[in-house]
Amino acid sequence: MAAGSISYEDFKKAASYFIELSDRLGDSWQLQGTTDIYLIKKTKTTLFTNRLTQPEPEAQKLRLAETETVETENTFPGSEQRLSTDETAQPEVVTLAGAESAENESDEDVHTLSVPHETPVVCTFDYHIVYSHSYMVPVLYFNVYTQDGALLPLDDLWSSIPVHYRQSLDRWTTLTQQEHPHLGRPFFQLHPCHTQQLMTKALTDCYTRLRRYMVCWLSSVGPVVHLSMPLAYSTSC
Repeated sequence: MAAGSISYEDFKKAASYFIELSDRLGDSWQLQGTTDIYLIKKTKTTLFTNRLTQPEPEAQKLRLAETETVETENTFPGSEQRLSTDETAQPEVVTLAGAESAENESDEDVHTLSVPHETPVVCTFDYHIVYSHSYMVPVLYFNVYTQDGALLPLDDLWSSIPVHYRQSLDRWTTLTQQEHPHLGRPFFQLHPCHTQQLMTKALTDCYTRLRRYMVCWLSSVGPVVHLSMPLAYSTSC
């Protein structure tokens, strides 16, 4: 077995150790299943998602019409004739400046309305730890529900992830949606392709100590999706 991976039998032992520790610390992890086991936990978290408020279509049409009106007024034949009676006037410069000014004002209005802002959303996270027989590592599955029971869209979920994680991770290979292997329903998952490498580095001195496997792994991947681990876990195992 490659360093960093774990057999299913060892996963069951590590899961049992982890549940014992969770119970002792008053955490809410639960063990599910008999033959094929997995772990679950639900928490409520307030997320702040960055959304972009776009101007209303009617407002866009109105600004476009106003811009066209300004340009028409600035190039009206009567105004050109009046300006031409003055020897020092420069009709072309005046009309172009007026049109450019109107366009710039219109652009500024649109950009002012399209301002990203943070929207607080109270969500329920349903976390599941499932063993992957293909990768021979645990995998974190989860779904996120808003207060009305609707699933949080992937775009909102990604925008809520801390910036330093988003800058270092690739969205399309890190966060995917897969069928839950035990429940048969779609769940988000943190893809396990790098877990073996991660655990090889994290457990260089304690790989044989199964009591620490789940804690080391979950404290590394959990914060990416708002799953924090109390400090007591690291000092108790």
